Amino acid sequence: MILEKNKNADVQSRKLPAETLTMFRKELNPSITLECDERVKLFPYDKNTFILQSFFDKPKIVRVHINKSGATLVPLAKTFPHPERVCSKGNKSTFNVQLMPGSYSVFKIE
Repeated sequence: MILEKNKNADVQSRKLPAETLTMFRKELNPSITLECDERVKLFPYDKNTFILQSFFDKPKIVRVHINKSGATLVPLAKTFPHPERVCSKGNKSTFNVQLMPGSYSVFKIE
């Protein structure tokens, strides 16, 4: 019985790889999908706006997929680097967004 408890604790303490998290996120089919590990929080709001919160300990690039053809991500604060569009195919636009450690980044989808 003690071995079973230790095995369960070990499984619960493991973190899912970024590829697995991305696969789960895509299956949910939201209008915004992140391609990154678990240290980024997405807060979608109405009027095509959202916030990304970084829990990283160093600057990191996060890939953001928007289910809209030809979309543009506009930072709503001048302190954030402008997102780089890396692809626009079909009804999806993809961006690389640099997140700073412990920061919030606010964007509008146009």
